[in-house]
Amino acid sequence: MLVVSDPLGSTVLAREFHRIQLGDIRALTDVVDGLHRDLMIAEGRLEPSMIAAVRHAANPHAFAATLR
Repeated sequence: MLVVSDPLGSTVLAREFHRIQLGDIRALTDVVDGLHRDLMIAEGRLEPSMIAAVRHAANPHAFAATLR
C-alpha cells in the first residue's frame, strides 16, 4: 500500500499494488506511470479528459477503426 500525503497530513493518493507488479520491470513502469498521472490529476495539473485524448491520439488505428 502506497499513501501520499500533503504537508497537512491529508491523503492525496492511496494505491495498493501486488508484489508481482513491483518485481517485473514492465509492470513497475506501468505502476510509476500511473502514479505520476494520478499525482498530476490530484495537483490539478492534468485533467482526466486530457488523458483520454492523449491515449486516443497515441493510437494511430483508432481513427481508422471509427471510419469502418
